[in-house]
This record gives sequence, C-alpha cells and structure tokens, in this order.
Amino acid sequence: MSVDIVTDTIGPGSPRQVTRDAIGTLRRGGKLVEIGSMTDPLPINMHQMMCSAISLICAV
Repeated sequence: MSVDIVTDTIGPGSPRQVTRDAIGTLRRGGKLVEIGSMTDPLPINMHQMMCSAISLICAV
C-alpha cells in the first residue's frame, strides 16, 4: 500500500524504524511531515528519496 502523505507524530524514545517504515509507505512524490520528537539519529537513503521525489517536511 502506498500513500501520498504521512504525518509522523512519534514521541521521545520511539524507535527510528517507525519513521523509516513511514517513509517506505510513501508513493512517488509523497511527503513525510515530521512533527514528532524522536531524539535518535535517522539514517535515510537520500538517493532513494530523490529518485522517488519524496519530500521531508519538519515542523516544531
């Protein structure tokens, strides 16, 4: 299943895999809106995101 947009509102201490899984559900041109407060570094494949035209939008 692919979606156009995901709003990620995870809290502190949440595993980063939740956000990585959210990115994985996005279809080409999808957007991830990150308003959670994950404190761990998030390793992501920027090349894959660019090729899929995925946008990462962060807000506080």
